[in-house]
Amino acid sequence: MLKNISIILLLTLAFFSCNDTRKLVKTEQQLLSFINEQPVGKEFTLKLDTIESIKWDEMFIAGPYTDITEIKEGKTYNLTKLPNSTKSHDKYILIGFLNEKEAIGWIELESNTPLNKLLSNSKGYQFYDKKDCVFLLKK
Repeated sequence: MLKNISIILLLTLAFFSCNDTRKLVKTEQQLLSFINEQPVGKEFTLKLDTIESIKWDEMFIAGPYTDITEIKEGKTYNLTKLPNSTKSHDKYILIGFLNEKEAIGWIELESNTPLNKLLSNSKGYQFYDKKDCVFLLKK
């Protein structure tokens, strides 16, 4: 019995560790903490290009009511492994990290953060090259 439980636990851990995309919980917590520490009304620099917990070359941000499955860009992106949490409500924005046009990690933040300003176009989403992921924001 104990042997069966150990095998099931091992297979479960192996399955989840092999997943190509993952929620970057620690990065999400650090980003949220950094934003919350910023004084209201003052500009601050957010340097997302320094995130090194995964290997990435582009960032994707989706705002409220954005259906990720319907994004058609000139470049061919594989976003199928990102959660479509922004589709049905306005509570979250999704930030996806991509490597060679494929989603490899993501974070979600409440949509009332200064990161909403990164959605400067009317599409509800935006792609950024890693080198361009330094932003001047204001709470």
